[in-house]
Amino acid sequence: MRGFFSSPPPPPSPLERLRVALAPLASSSTASCMLRLAVTAYGALLCASLLSARAAFGARKIHDAARATAHLALSSERRRSRRSRADPALIGERATKRKTIVFIRHGESAWNEIFNRRFDLTFPGRLFGSVAREIVKLFTCDSVFLDSPLSEVGLAQARALRERLRGDAERRRRGEGEADATMDCVLGVRGKCVIASSNLRRAVNTTVHALWCRLANGGASERVVIHSALQEVARNVDTYALASKKGELVPTPTLAKELDVAAIDARALFDASRNAGQKPIGRVASDSMREFAAWAMNQDADVVVAGGHSIWFREFFKTYLPFDSECPGKKKKIVNCGMVSFDLTFGVHPEHGEMYAVENVREIYGGFSK
Repeated sequence: MRGFFSSPPPPPSPLERLRVALAPLASSSTASCMLRLAVTAYGALLCASLLSARAAFGARKIHDAARATAHLALSSERRRSRRSRADPALIGERATKRKTIVFIRHGESAWNEIFNRRFDLTFPGRLFGSVAREIVKLFTCDSVFLDSPLSEVGLAQARALRERLRGDAERRRRGEGEADATMDCVLGVRGKCVIASSNLRRAVNTTVHALWCRLANGGASERVVIHSALQEVARNVDTYALASKKGELVPTPTLAKELDVAAIDARALFDASRNAGQKPIGRVASDSMREFAAWAMNQDADVVVAGGHSIWFREFFKTYLPFDSECPGKKKKIVNCGMVSFDLTFGVHPEHGEMYAVENVREIYGGFSK
């Protein structure tokens, strides 16, 4: 009877409740523990993202990292390319349209700085330093690895190109130098020009640097078209765009400081209507190149400038140069911040249908790697 009237046991202490809650984790394997903790942390971050913009950036960054990792593992966009078996030279006199195109490759990126330099004693420092910077940027719309931005060397290369073209523009306006209708058009001296860029940050910033001599004075009508067809054709996570939604502007928070101006009005400077969003895992490189070629050919302009990437440019030349062409663009990359012009022709062949061909490739600045 005494037990019947005894007082209830005291409530468990907070430490005891924590021990009981963690008991299932403690009894499982290490991998299972880590997975449970990760899922719990991600769930907490998702809940916090409903109230905090910084938490929302963090949740999106984790999603982007997972998507980029899946692309790294599963993408084969270059292998899936469907190059025509018909020699582009067959267009010949059947060409009905012609457009001058100028390719501008971006400057060195942070990814290039880490992985494309020598694997010497400095590599561990470059890698771990970049990982530390990535952790700091977790809750921001920025990244070292995803949509890798310009490195300090790349920024210096972009500035050097900007100064070179600014000087060229000033000389041309004074009537000095050799006649060059393409560069007159690119620099805004005369003629009509359309400027496009990949939806990756390093290409956007390089393109703006290169043509700032005209963009700064272009008014509301002078805009850079963000074209997702120009997105790099590689599986590395640095080719994953942070502007991953349709019509989304590319984040360029450092651009104003790089250009030494007070502010940049992104909506006035960029036209994101051609940004279709993130490239799909099943993307076919040749399809994106044909999409760009068709778009460029239909622009009401004398010259189309495209800011983009080395592998994309090289694959474009492989696809549309005649089979017997010895142009180095088939095998070599355009150097960082290099400029190359060419004529793109279009025609309809009676057997092979619509075809494009590249002619008259010319190195303007930097050219192809040796």
